[in-house]
Formats: sequence, structure tokens, C-alpha cells
Amino acid sequence: MAITIELWTRNGLVGGAEHWWDDVEVTLRALDPAQEAFPLLSRVDRYGDATFTEAELRPLREELWRLAATTPPRAVAAIADKVIELCDAGLAATASELRFVGD
Repeated sequence: MAITIELWTRNGLVGGAEHWWDDVEVTLRALDPAQEAFPLLSRVDRYGDATFTEAELRPLREELWRLAATTPPRAVAAIADKVIELCDAGLAATASELRFVGD
């Protein structure tokens, strides 16, 4: 199922992507069935919405780096790289918020 990822700042919507989230969920469950190692990523639900504040972007980026370091499937690595880029852009902006909008 596709999920829309949007980076919002004081200037409005400034970046984003749309990806299938199923592979990410499967990979996270395989790596951390208790959802303790990836608490922020575990909040993302392909059917619901999750919002990460500016203060959560740095820890979210760290979780994504750890996920990418596990040598995940290519599709998961591509999503992690894109979301890391969005986190970096959000950290460089003012009043940023990263939104995951599920179906």
C-alpha cells in the first residue's frame, strides 16, 4: 500500500515522495518484532497518518540510518534514503514537520 510522505515548513509543502510502505513494515517486523529499536518508524502506518515534529527529525533520521545499515531490500533502502533527505531538509528549515499520510 502506498504512503505519501510530505515535508512541511513555515513556507508550506516543500518536498515529499510517495512509496509503497509494505516492504518497510515487513523489514521492521523482521528486525525488531517488539518495535523497540525503531520506535519512531514503528509509528508509521500505511493506513493512517503519522506526524513528526522538527524535534523528532534527528532521531527519525538516526533510525533510518540504522535501518539502511541492515542491508535491507533495495526498495526499503531507497525509501530510507529519500526520507533521510527529507529529514535533512527539515532540519535545515524553520518550523518543519514530516507527515506520513496513509491510505
